[in-house]
Amino acid sequence: MEEEVELELIGEALVGQKVEVRARNVDELFYGALVTGYAKDKETYEVLYEDGTEDAGLRRTAMIVPDSRVDIYADDVVRVLDGHVVLESRIRNARMLAFQESPDLFQTAVAFDVEVSETEDGVQEKDAVIAKRCFDYRALVFDVNQAMMLGLAMLPSLCAGSQNATHTRVCVVGAGGGALPLALLSVVPEIRVDVVELSGGVLECAKVHFGLDETCWKGLHTFEEDGLAFAAAAQPASYDLYYIDVAQESGAEDEEALDLPPPTFLTREHLVEHVSAALRPGGWIIINLCGPRAALLEVLDKVNEWFASVFVFGTDPNYVFFLCPEAVPHLGQIDVGNGQSAVVEEDDNQNNNKDNDDDGNIRGASDIDALDSVHDAAWVDALAIYHRALALNLQKSCSAILGDLEKTQKHLEKNVALGWLTASDFRGLLLNPDTCI
Repeated sequence: MEEEVELELIGEALVGQKVEVRARNVDELFYGALVTGYAKDKETYEVLYEDGTEDAGLRRTAMIVPDSRVDIYADDVVRVLDGHVVLESRIRNARMLAFQESPDLFQTAVAFDVEVSETEDGVQEKDAVIAKRCFDYRALVFDVNQAMMLGLAMLPSLCAGSQNATHTRVCVVGAGGGALPLALLSVVPEIRVDVVELSGGVLECAKVHFGLDETCWKGLHTFEEDGLAFAAAAQPASYDLYYIDVAQESGAEDEEALDLPPPTFLTREHLVEHVSAALRPGGWIIINLCGPRAALLEVLDKVNEWFASVFVFGTDPNYVFFLCPEAVPHLGQIDVGNGQSAVVEEDDNQNNNKDNDDDGNIRGASDIDALDSVHDAAWVDALAIYHRALALNLQKSCSAILGDLEKTQKHLEKNVALGWLTASDFRGLLLNPDTCI
C-alpha cells in the first residue's frame, strides 16, 4: 500500500515546518529539512537541510512531502531510518542506511510497501513491525546499483535460460544494507551470492533491518572478513561475477583521491593476481568508482593495461567499471544460446517508438536494422546489453538507467559521460574539459 504523502499546509503556512525534501541534485531521496521561506510570486520554497546546507526555488509538487521519517536503529557505526524515495516517478516508502561518519549520505535505500491489518473493531492500521514490511528488492533506488545489475547481462549463459543459473556464482564485497545482493537473488533466485563484509555489526544490521538473512535466501552466504584477504584465499575459477563496492576508509580527505573504493582494492596484486584468478572463463570484475577525473583516468589507464576487455557505465557521480581478463567478442554478436545473438529483432507486440508502454515499462530499442550502418562500438554494445537486460526481466531493477543505456550514442555526441562506454570513449570524455565529471 502506498502512503499518503500530500502536505496539509501550503504557502506561507508551511514556513517553519519540518518536511522531507527531494533535493534537485539527488533525484531519488528525500532529506529532512526546515522550510525557511516562501516566494509567493513564484510559489517556491526555501529550505535548510539537516546538514546545514540551503536550497531555494523548490516547488511543492513532487519535491516536498510531510516529515514522516522514523528512526529505526542507530549505533556507533550505522544509522537506519524509514523515509521516502522516488522510483519511476512515484513517491515510495524506503528503508535507508547511512554510516555515522556521514549520517546524511545514505549508502543503501530499499523501497517497501506497508502491510495493512484490521483490528477487532474493523479499523485499518499500518503495521509497524519490521517483519511486516514488504521490501521490494527488485526496485533498486540508486542508479549505480542499477548499473551494477547489468553484470547479469554480461553472462550469455544466463541470457540463454534459467537452467544455467544454478551454476552461476557471484561475489559482492561490501554489504551495506544488502540492496545489490538481494536484488540479484530476487531476479535470479537460483544463483549463489557470497557477500563479504569487514564489519560484523554492518552484517547484523543488514540482516535484521533489511532482510540479508541466509535463512531466508537459499543462495545467500555471508562472510565477516576483510575483502582483500577473502580474494587472496578464494578458490581459482570460482566466480562468474565479482563485485567490489567498498567505501573509502574513514578519515580519508584527499580531494584528489577517489571517494571509493580504497586504493588497496585497485592494485595489480589484488585485481589481477587474486580477483582475476578467482574468475571463471568469461567472468567479470565490476567495480563502483567515484572521484575526480584525474583519479578516474589513472585507474582507467591501469586497468586498460591489465585487462583485455574494459567497459564503463557512467551514472552521476559514480562510474561502474566492467573488467574481463579475456578479449570478449563484439557484445552485439555474442551467442546467447539457441543460435541467437544478443541483438535480436523486436517482438511482434512491440512498436517502433521508444516511449514507455501503458504500464510504464521501457520498450525495446527500435530500428535494429540500423546497426549495419552504425560504426560506434559503444552504441552497438549498449544496444546488445539493453536487449539482454530485457531478456532477463531487468526492467524494474534497472528502470532509471535503461534510458541512458539506449541513449549512449546521443550522450557521446554531447560529451556526456552517461551510459555504456568503451574504455577509449570514457578516456576521451575524461580528457575533454567540456565533459562534466
